[in-house]
Amino acid sequence: MSKEVKIKIFDKFSKDLTVTLLKFNLSFIDDNGLKIDLQDHYICPLSLRAYSRKDIDKLSIEHVPQHSLNGKPLILTDKEFNNNDGGTKDKKILNYFRYRNFQDGVGPIDAKFYVPDIINGALSGKLYSGQVKDGKAEVKFGFPNKTVNMLKERGLIENWSGVKLRFKVDYSPEINKSALLKAAYLIAFSKIGYRLLFNSQGIKSNSYGLIIKELEEKAVCEDFPLIFTETLGMNMPDNIGIVENETFKLLVIKVCYNLAGKEYIYHIILPHPDDQNLNHMIDFKNIYVKQEQMMKVRNLNVDYLLD
Repeated sequence: MSKEVKIKIFDKFSKDLTVTLLKFNLSFIDDNGLKIDLQDHYICPLSLRAYSRKDIDKLSIEHVPQHSLNGKPLILTDKEFNNNDGGTKDKKILNYFRYRNFQDGVGPIDAKFYVPDIINGALSGKLYSGQVKDGKAEVKFGFPNKTVNMLKERGLIENWSGVKLRFKVDYSPEINKSALLKAAYLIAFSKIGYRLLFNSQGIKSNSYGLIIKELEEKAVCEDFPLIFTETLGMNMPDNIGIVENETFKLLVIKVCYNLAGKEYIYHIILPHPDDQNLNHMIDFKNIYVKQEQMMKVRNLNVDYLLD
């Protein structure tokens, strides 16, 4: 099934790549000055590397947001980028939502447990939040069967009295902005295609080209004009729309995260496909932070959307 999904995604965007290159009369040249034929090719929206159909196995299906947060298989990305983000950005944002669920009593978080003078090293398990009674917080522990059996053998299950227990949890108290930006960007690309990245001058180096460079890093630079909110309260078809005032318009992307049945919705601002730079994003950030402003949110014109 995954092979069929991969081929379907490849076909969709390969056709769009051909249409986009013809629309803007673009061509690519190799190191020898020869024109590269990109017919039946796919360009990864993260690495900007081109892959022919015979190299499709070098691409991974990208779930947006990630699969562990109930994302959908929307596009293909370079395996190297996919693997790198899986161990960093994806892990951090998953830990963030695990922590939020834990705070709400929805699910556990991973923990390391230490019983000094009785057990060498740490025990891996789960920590569950509990109720507060008489000013004391109740927590619950969960261990694999193998660990439980070992604790029984040492008599710790029957008698915890006097046992000193320490635990350490791996959690992220703040959402990973780079993972959030990545999800919004890839959703926008999945809806608009290569017209999001290219114009008649080539790659949009001062708008979406800058976003791609930002995503190459482990964290979003503090100077990057990233705006996101959980309070927009707007239901947009296809999870993409336009936010605008009298002087500019920008894309607004809806990203839905779901963990253990609990949904978290964010709206992220990105450049409009016609923007040549990030100036409107900077203007919007200044307005958003410093003053209230009447803004309109509407659906994106269907002319921009892929079939």
